[in-house]
Amino acid sequence: MPPGFEFPPPIVLEGAIPSEDPELWTPFTRGMGQPTRSGHFMTVIARLRDGVDVRTAEVAMNAIARRLQQEYPASNAGWDIILTPLDRQVLGDVSVQLLILLGAVGLVMLIACVNVANLLLVRGTARLKELAVRASLGAGRGRLVRQLLTESLGLSLLGGIAGLVLAASGAAALVKLAPSDIPRLGEVSLDAHVLGFTMLLSLLTGAFLGLAPAFQGVTENLSQRLREAGRGQAESRRSSRLRSALVVSEIALSLVLLVGAGLLVRSFVNLRSADTGFEAASRLTMRISLPASRYPQSAQRAAAYRELERRLNSTPGIISAGFINTVPVGADREGTFFLKQGETDQPPDEDRLVNFAVVTPTYFQAMGIRLVSGRHFTERDGSEAEGAVIVNDAFVRRHFPNADPIGVLLGLRGLQFRIVGVVEGVRHATLRDDPNPSVYVPHAQMSHYRGMSAVVHSESDAVFAVVRDAVRRFDPTLPIYAMKTMDLILAESLARMRFSTTLMLGFALVALALAAVGIYGVIAYSVSRRTHEIGVRVAIGAETGDVFRLVLGQGMRLVVIGIILGVAASLGLSRFLSSLLYGIGGTNVLTLTSVALILTLVAASACYVPARRAMAVDPVNALRYE
Repeated sequence: MPPGFEFPPPIVLEGAIPSEDPELWTPFTRGMGQPTRSGHFMTVIARLRDGVDVRTAEVAMNAIARRLQQEYPASNAGWDIILTPLDRQVLGDVSVQLLILLGAVGLVMLIACVNVANLLLVRGTARLKELAVRASLGAGRGRLVRQLLTESLGLSLLGGIAGLVLAASGAAALVKLAPSDIPRLGEVSLDAHVLGFTMLLSLLTGAFLGLAPAFQGVTENLSQRLREAGRGQAESRRSSRLRSALVVSEIALSLVLLVGAGLLVRSFVNLRSADTGFEAASRLTMRISLPASRYPQSAQRAAAYRELERRLNSTPGIISAGFINTVPVGADREGTFFLKQGETDQPPDEDRLVNFAVVTPTYFQAMGIRLVSGRHFTERDGSEAEGAVIVNDAFVRRHFPNADPIGVLLGLRGLQFRIVGVVEGVRHATLRDDPNPSVYVPHAQMSHYRGMSAVVHSESDAVFAVVRDAVRRFDPTLPIYAMKTMDLILAESLARMRFSTTLMLGFALVALALAAVGIYGVIAYSVSRRTHEIGVRVAIGAETGDVFRLVLGQGMRLVVIGIILGVAASLGLSRFLSSLLYGIGGTNVLTLTSVALILTLVAASACYVPARRAMAVDPVNALRYE
């Protein structure tokens, strides 16, 4: 197959480390051992016939499932079939994150458009005298509109070209920073579709932004403006209201982005500090596989891993070491159903699905998983001994809430195991999920597993070479791969969340800067237009503090209205972010209050400079202004 071929396509939950891409494929019938109907572990990919929808196929498949339940109740009771479109299964929750980021980009663009519209309105107001002169010389209203639209289109087109130049280098850097579990990430590039979309968007934005100043210019009484030129006139009330409305919308949109970023940041912090149930510090992991040609028998595989564990635990620099079929926070975890003592069928009204793991005796010590009650596995739990199983406390809470489970028999995969211990729950799937009910069986009693992950608790990361040498001394043909620290595995499990949070925070900071520039521009322009009025106020006795409060109050009124509207919009945003949040609600009062306070302080700082400028107005010069 070509190098880029992936089958089956990677299906990754957020927070789960993706499995290695397959490099070769073998027929399913090879190495299956004894036939069994209890091995519900395969993923089926099917192509629907023409004219058949997913719902129709699901009904037909469940009809087959019900017949199997009746014919084979011991293995098929409670098993239904759910069909999921492959694209939805592959994309998973990535689509939600990408849509939220796309919405954030749209909000930043809206804020930028509001800023540009404000600037064009100010520029248009300042050019009313020029437009009046042009009109008096015979320019029609249509000619004036075309002129203003042409100018705004030119600015937007130049801005779009500059943005593409930046995107050419920025896109490659963004792909490198993005987590590898985003589907089809390698196909992201600046192609003809992106170029066309950007140019079209730039032109539409320029046309839209040019309409407001254009209509302002042609609807003003230009003759009256020409007669009033030279007499310091305050700006029109309609223009002032329009610019104020734009600033209010800018503040509201900025607050929405800041609240979204604040919620994601707090959620990311909560995930990083979540109790995993194991110790990640100073833990190393690697994958080891026993070739079937050299270890064809179960007894040989059990003896090999028992000897490897003994050698690693006796190696200087290693505190403890053990093996598990799949390390926690991985996409390849296994599940199984169990029967309680005396049961022959699964109860239809009780969820008996549990996480299933195969471990060696010192795995729990190597991972720092605390023993709650009972005992650990020992070398005496071999193939000839009674089946032993260790469960976690989540298993006990769900299935034995009012009883001591130690000594109880469980039926697992057609075999009997007695519960000998209870350990603390571990987040096997993702950091988002609370520990699920889990069972652990000794590898010596299920030694058909050839591939296992070694977990080594060491004094330093340099022990990688020591472990590799110890394995090679045992058998130089054993492949060792996927060597990572547990800290790195946890970091990789948070990569997508970190990426989304970083981008959202970046967008929010850009929006905050744009909002500060926007409100500064409006207040500064207002002060320049009201210089004559301010001079009159000072001349009749207004103190500098009064002038400062007048200007600052004008700006802060807009900020307060924008914050109120932004808080209302943020409450609606929370339901879209809920799937990305952890340990925090979408309507978190602390986040809303903190963001509103930050936005208020930034806006007040933006108003401070023009307010200080207004305080310095000389009434004598102001009365002669214009």
